[in-house]
Amino acid sequence: MTLISLTGCHAGICTWEWGYTQLNVRPADERLIGQYQLTESSREYLKDRGFKDAKFRLELLGSGKFKFTNAPDLIFDTHGQSNLKLIDKEGNWSVICADSYDCMIELENVCVVPLAEKDGRLAILIAIGDGDECNGIIYEIVQI
Repeated sequence: MTLISLTGCHAGICTWEWGYTQLNVRPADERLIGQYQLTESSREYLKDRGFKDAKFRLELLGSGKFKFTNAPDLIFDTHGQSNLKLIDKEGNWSVICADSYDCMIELENVCVVPLAEKDGRLAILIAIGDGDECNGIIYEIVQI
């Protein structure tokens, strides 16, 4: 008898995104606009990859602009490669929802990723590198 063990994603869900539900209706801008911070598990993932802890922040502005502060460089690389640099970046953001893919948020020239929710908090789920490798980070909105 041969026992084969496979490691990876099951049914399209990776452990880093467990508990999050992708939205299928676009939330009002008032709910989207604000500051987002990395979850504790995302900060731990980055620490394991060699990043020092920093104030990783993403802000969605009412003007349709976004601002990354101390964004880890690996989110800007399609292969998830890193030089352990933190990057400040600005651009436009938009949300689109459709029956075939639910709600996605586009951060111009960075990514198009699922817009999700957990425990009433909006979250932006960013896969790192090849999605089949099940690595990613999550920015959650900061409740004020």
